[in-house]
Amino acid sequence: MSAQYKISLPDGNEYMVNDLAELQRLYRQGQVTADVLVQPVGRYQWYPLKEFFNLSEWETFGDIGTGKSIPRDTVDPAAAYYGHGPSKNIGLEKPSIRGMRAAGILLFINALIVLTSFAYRGFHSSDITLGPTAPVVAIMDVIVGIALVTGHWRAFSLVRLGIGVLGVGGRFFANGQFTTQAALGAVFQLIFLAGFAILLSSEVISLVRTILGVATVGFAWVGISIVAFVFSLPTMRHNAEAARFLKDVQPYAKPDRQLKDVEAGITMDLPEEWLMLKTDNPFMTSPHTRMVIANSKEGALAILIMQYLPSMTSVQSVDDYISSVEENVSKGTTSFKEITRSRVTFGNDDAERVELAWERDKNKYHGWRTVCKRGDVYYMLSCRILEGRQDTAFVKYKELESRFTLTTFSEDQNSPNR
Repeated sequence: MSAQYKISLPDGNEYMVNDLAELQRLYRQGQVTADVLVQPVGRYQWYPLKEFFNLSEWETFGDIGTGKSIPRDTVDPAAAYYGHGPSKNIGLEKPSIRGMRAAGILLFINALIVLTSFAYRGFHSSDITLGPTAPVVAIMDVIVGIALVTGHWRAFSLVRLGIGVLGVGGRFFANGQFTTQAALGAVFQLIFLAGFAILLSSEVISLVRTILGVATVGFAWVGISIVAFVFSLPTMRHNAEAARFLKDVQPYAKPDRQLKDVEAGITMDLPEEWLMLKTDNPFMTSPHTRMVIANSKEGALAILIMQYLPSMTSVQSVDDYISSVEENVSKGTTSFKEITRSRVTFGNDDAERVELAWERDKNKYHGWRTVCKRGDVYYMLSCRILEGRQDTAFVKYKELESRFTLTTFSEDQNSPNR
């Protein structure tokens, strides 16, 4: 692309010259003099034309288009010196910073979008485009936007946008969020940057280029919004179901935050989000129940069971106990599958944890059971949730599992009453 220039005429008006050939034509036609000020677009310094170019190479006077010669003595006397004079129309476009102004206004809008999203999603948002830095980004956008609207900081604005995209990319790779949502979000962030690059790559741009830059930024915003909405639908459904679940379990909730069962030798402090329920609740119960709890955010139900099985029974080990439980549970299910089985620590003892999936009454469930043994007494923590929530619920289950503690008691305490 040819270099563009701004010229300042004696009447004080500034005009755009699209290339060097146009500037030479104006000089040869006598419409500008050797003393007129010229500024290459993108620079801040003004220069007299005779100091910036070798005008001896331009001394063929005449209209390039018609070949008509224009003598020097016919040049307008008001243009023979540089200074304010009569207004003169030489048929050129006046320079405009429309691109910078459009970019500044778009940054104001972007700051409003960022703050609104931040207020809606909160300080701990997992969205890679938000997070705790959102207010800082919004404030920076407002400051840079003000500068652009007044015709300043064009180059710095491109640097700021580049840093923003690098920040999104850094969070993308650092958090290992290699998901479809994260990938689409990164693509639209790059389109967002491209729109501003169109608006700010030159100090003076055409109206068509301005419209293209604004449209590109708008397209990126629409894309980011659609991605956020589509991928937030499961979360919205989850939150609605969690609210209904909390409403259902709340009438059976107890104020207790700790289970201290001296008879069973059990102690457990409940983590946040878990509610202790009455044992006569309609959700989960057993003749050997010691505690029933619910996680209101995950819609999870958990039960703690203590069962005495004397050594003369067929159940001789933790593996036997788990197999016996699974055999009984699987009878009332459409499908029942053990996914994993692993050794863990539970109640200060070695234990086994199994991960399960099953279907009952057209509902798909996921769950875990953790079992340990003291003498002839078996302790089992069992949890169930709807299929699809297991990733976040498993973290909550493991925390609950770690809170379970068995106090020491002698062998003669192992009795059927326990």
